[in-house]
Amino acid sequence: ICGQAPSDYPEFAEFLVELGIDSMSLNPDSVLKTRLAIAKTEAAILK
Repeated sequence: ICGQAPSDYPEFAEFLVELGIDSMSLNPDSVLKTRLAIAKTEAAILK
């Protein structure tokens, strides 16, 4: 997925992960914040 929303809204990135999306393009300044949100969502899915 390429677009501004996953970079600006980590909750949208989490939503995409829940839908099964496993690749997103992000702005460099949001990678860490978004990656942490994604990791939290992936961990919850695996429980």
